[in-house]
Formats: sequence, structure tokens, C-alpha cells
Amino acid sequence: MSPTVPSPIARYFDGANARDAETASAAFAADAVVHDEGRDHVGREAIRAWLQDTIERYAMELVIETTSESSDATLVGVKVSGTFPGSPIHLRFLFQLVDGLITHLDIQS
Repeated sequence: MSPTVPSPIARYFDGANARDAETASAAFAADAVVHDEGRDHVGREAIRAWLQDTIERYAMELVIETTSESSDATLVGVKVSGTFPGSPIHLRFLFQLVDGLITHLDIQS
């Protein structure tokens, strides 16, 4: 049984694992920010483009291993597999949510 996450976060992971950048990016607010690999991706369209590029380059699979929640964020421990050196790796995805949408995602090693 995998850990339970709030529905917007589940939509993001489901879309990413289905290699569907449109579905995954729909979980984000219009002005959301994603920080990954030292870069910021601002706005839903930029996030969709980042997801599409990531999906195509890495053929990734994301497996939720752990979750913890505070009053303002959800931390998800994720095993990331794909076509990149060192696969699989374990990363921390720090999500902030507002009104049922992801407003901020910081991906950390």
C-alpha cells in the first residue's frame, strides 16, 4: 500500500507516470513555481513544457515512498527511475497547495 497524498499531488504523479504532461501540469495553479535542477519554471505553461521535456529526456517513473505534512507543505519522498545516470535516485518533493492546486514544488536531492 503506497502512502496517501492530497489529490492535486496524486494528479501530478499520476500524470507524470502516464507520461502526460498536460494532465500533470493541470494540478498546478496558473502562477505556480517549480524549482528543479537549479532552475525555476514559472506558470502552468512553463511547467507543462518542463514536464514534457523531463518525460521525453528521462522516461521517468516516480514511486512515492514516504509522505509527511505540516501546516503549510507536504514533503514526499520519491524513488525516481529513468534513463539517466545513477538511476534510480531518491528525491524529496516539497509541495505547497492553495485552493486545491499546487502553487510551489521544490525538488531536492
